[in-house]
Amino acid sequence: MQRHVQSEFVWDEIRNAECNACELHKEAQTVCLLGDGPVPCDGMVIGEAPGYREDNVEIPFSGRSGVFLRKALIAAGLDPRKLYITNTVACRPPANRTPKAKEIKTCSALYLTPQIDLVKPKAILLLGATALAYAKGKKTAVGKLEGSTITFNGIPCVPSRHPAAVIRLEDEDPQAFAYSKQRFVENLLLFKNTLYPKPNDFVFSQEPMKFLVNQNQFVYTDLESNGLNPFRPEAKIHCIGFAQDPKNVSSFAYDRNKHWKFIRKMLENFPIIAHRTTFEGTWYRTKFGVTPRIYHDTKVGAYIINENEPNGLKTLAINYLGVDPWSEEMDFENPDFEKMLPYNARDNSYGLRLYYERDLPFLKKNPKVARLLRSIVYPAIEVFIEIICNGFHIDEKKAREKMDICEQEKEKINRKLNKYAGKKVNPGSPKQMVNLLYGTLQLECPVTTGKGKPSTSEAALIRLRGKHKATDLLWDWRGWDKKKSTYLEPWIRQGPDLHAGYGFTSTDTGRLNSTMTKNKRGEKKTGSNPPMPERSVHP
Repeated sequence: MQRHVQSEFVWDEIRNAECNACELHKEAQTVCLLGDGPVPCDGMVIGEAPGYREDNVEIPFSGRSGVFLRKALIAAGLDPRKLYITNTVACRPPANRTPKAKEIKTCSALYLTPQIDLVKPKAILLLGATALAYAKGKKTAVGKLEGSTITFNGIPCVPSRHPAAVIRLEDEDPQAFAYSKQRFVENLLLFKNTLYPKPNDFVFSQEPMKFLVNQNQFVYTDLESNGLNPFRPEAKIHCIGFAQDPKNVSSFAYDRNKHWKFIRKMLENFPIIAHRTTFEGTWYRTKFGVTPRIYHDTKVGAYIINENEPNGLKTLAINYLGVDPWSEEMDFENPDFEKMLPYNARDNSYGLRLYYERDLPFLKKNPKVARLLRSIVYPAIEVFIEIICNGFHIDEKKAREKMDICEQEKEKINRKLNKYAGKKVNPGSPKQMVNLLYGTLQLECPVTTGKGKPSTSEAALIRLRGKHKATDLLWDWRGWDKKKSTYLEPWIRQGPDLHAGYGFTSTDTGRLNSTMTKNKRGEKKTGSNPPMPERSVHP
């Protein structure tokens, strides 16, 4: 493999073969190993650091993971010879260890940033946590961001797991390897789609009524909001989409003065399909006072067909509709409607296609399942939408009284533990409890942590029950602490009305699951009231 002739220009302009700015140069065979590819070019790939093979041949990604990457790029429809491929740090770390934060900061400032300036890419593929840390300016888990895009200095970037992390699983866990490879391929397709966007295969209008032409048919609907919790005072719907035909979608920025009556009438007249109807249903009931009639739920449909596969709309659309991945990067607090409306329209189009192309054929072949959904499951979802919206009222006075009892019981137990310790201790400190149980009391440690250190986890305390009164006291202290911190404090903070969410697709046993509204999309609090004020336990 020979280096691209145009990359020689980059090496001549930027490279310093005598660089000693960080510790990495000390053991590297090739100091300051820069990238390879045409300059300038549309696409740039940034990995972690040179490996053993790269250190020898002076070309990034020329080892096993590089071969895997290049084959995957070709399969995704991208020519690796037309991409500029480089790494975050330019010297091979000792024993291929992960580069340190200081090394990333020093080396990338000297060599990676100037490479980007010369290449002028339209989009960047970030392979692994090190490349992502460079773009984000801090350590960030790749798993939280892959499948979407981020923006770095105005350039759209696609975070992805590193190919080395994928191929490492091939012999260790074939099932995990298959899943990891699929996600990796999806990231490459998203990178291609970010570089060369495809036109939508549907038309969308910002006029709410334009495509609602069949008065005797259901509508598919999806909404975008500033959070997952419609019960916050600041909860807001940004836009709403409707579709009766996957190729023709209405998606519009919601204006209460213009659209409230229309949407309420629509909900009264049309049964709906949505992907997780409890979400759309609770928002529609909260904001428009109508519990929608459920015609179908594509998330429930996916769960019924195969409960063991991921049932997110994006994953289902990629796997069963053959569409390319798309970015879900969106500012849900301050939306850009030029991005959000097409995003919402796509969800409506693909969701309705999933119903027609996957769910409906399955239900026609399985009429008993269709009858079960129609007669029991969907009416139950309608009932649970109302249960979620009605919520449960919390008597704050009594809850605070219970909190006082919890604190009093914790203090009683704490005094007893202090006697065994011979000094004042904090039962909430694992380190202090390790010293008490395994140091002062000389109990044999039954469980260790992942790093091999003594543990006072639940598993450890179960095995220590009855061995000493202190272990039983610690167990009881944690019970009172959990009642206070897990239940009473959040109830008061989120009250006076608690709105639990109910899911129909997240358990292998088929039972419902219930959680409080999750804190996502920048929500600062999840309850309908402000956070609980600071207050002395014993006034």
